Amino acid sequence: MKILIGFVLLSLVWSADSKAQTAMPQVETAAAPAYPRLPSGGREQGEVQVEVSIRPNGEVANAKAIAGPGRLRAVAEQAAKQWRFAGSERPIEKLRLIFAFILKPGIGESPTVAASFRPPYRVELYAEPKDIVTIQDPLMIDVEKARKPKP
Repeated sequence: MKILIGFVLLSLVWSADSKAQTAMPQVETAAAPAYPRLPSGGREQGEVQVEVSIRPNGEVANAKAIAGPGRLRAVAEQAAKQWRFAGSERPIEKLRLIFAFILKPGIGESPTVAASFRPPYRVELYAEPKDIVTIQDPLMIDVEKARKPKP
């Protein structure tokens, strides 16, 4: 009987400990990145996944973009470093945050950028798409051909 009671108590302690380890950290502050512009004036869209490690006091210790468009990764990492979580007894080694950069007509002209937090760990940023017109100069060879008189 004592063995059975000891086993039940041990099971309850183990169950409570495993629940504490797998509990999802509570977000206290979520930061949204700025929506970057390309050199051409346009914008790129896509999702960036950032893996963070969290200190016991809730601060982000490290942030590394692991997926998503290369030009959006740096701003997503910077924003991830500004997030704050509820404190915990132990550090959290890997938690994935998602930053979705979405081009949506009708948002409004720059600098209007709308952002929304989607629990548990997703931020969506919306910006107006821009039509980019590229003008290319004629090749020099073509100009020379046009200048030479035809025999």
